Amino acid sequence: MKITSIEIYPVELTLKEPFVIAIDTISTYAGVIVRIEDDQGHIGWGEAAPQATILGETQESVIAVLNIIAPRLIGEDPRRMGWITGIMDALVTKNTAAKAAIDIALYDLLGQAWKVPLWRLFGGARDRMETDFTIGIRPPEEMAREAVQLVKAGYRVLKLKLGATPDEDIERVKAVRAAVGDEPHLRIDANQGWSRQEAIHALTHIARYNVELVEQPVAADDIEGLALVRRAQPIPVMADESVHLPVDALKVIEEGAVDYINIKIMKSGGFWKSQQIALLAETAGIGCQVGGMVETDLGLAAAVNLACGLPNVQFGDLDMGSSLRERLIKRGGSIFEDGCMVPGDRPGLGIEEINEQAIGTPLKCYKL
Repeated sequence: MKITSIEIYPVELTLKEPFVIAIDTISTYAGVIVRIEDDQGHIGWGEAAPQATILGETQESVIAVLNIIAPRLIGEDPRRMGWITGIMDALVTKNTAAKAAIDIALYDLLGQAWKVPLWRLFGGARDRMETDFTIGIRPPEEMAREAVQLVKAGYRVLKLKLGATPDEDIERVKAVRAAVGDEPHLRIDANQGWSRQEAIHALTHIARYNVELVEQPVAADDIEGLALVRRAQPIPVMADESVHLPVDALKVIEEGAVDYINIKIMKSGGFWKSQQIALLAETAGIGCQVGGMVETDLGLAAAVNLACGLPNVQFGDLDMGSSLRERLIKRGGSIFEDGCMVPGDRPGLGIEEINEQAIGTPLKCYKL
């Protein structure tokens, strides 16, 4: 097998409404789609979903990096994923979203070639994954109204974005819990929005509302603070922005800073290193979540396959693509069913047909 073609497609889509988190407000999606073909006619699709505030990447930087990586990979054997990952890392440091687009497309291609869905290739731990739905930062009464509608739509787990002022955040959780009752699970995500003291204050009060976990209560580089917050209040702590790569996972584990780790394919640079993070966490007895950035339904299909494949994934934050007005997958991909995301049994990512009108024509094509 040889890689014979890599095509690069810039894609811009509009969100249904602005998505507000502690460190950013997102109104549009500007990503990059990659199409890879081998000498046997197998095709794989991948996505880069850059976010400057978290990944330090933009659509322009992703294209620039892909123009370095793509020509070097022409002629390589797509089955040698460890080798290819090493090539990408030697060519460019960081830039994980750009690398993820290549990685995802190659795994999708391999799934097509081997006629196996990726979730089975990754371990086949489960054929569906319960997911939360994320509610962005808004006034408490608005978040409560949305929470009620989501429960009616079949979601049993809700994730609330926090990280504004601690007292306002306490009121947000209080309002949502009062509106939905005791049954739905609540998770919260401060996206680095609190100081150490603010986090301890907010979480000590929020704990009375039966919250399952808190993501990234303090700054990503404050691992000591993350550990302090974990010890000082009762809600389990999950690292998100603090863990991009396996080396980051090792650090938070060694520091005793977390109860859980949130794996995102865009942060890790693809499936290859996402699996390494999951194995490190499993060895340390720490559970994982698979989540995502603001991504399309293509990125969602990748995350769902990863979440369903890995045994150590306990939580799914798999609502990517729901905020966008347009889908990139015309037929196939993952589906929402009874509170869960289901990858199905189609090969690779499960894509049967791409929305060619939405992705347009390639900006660049590298061929053998």
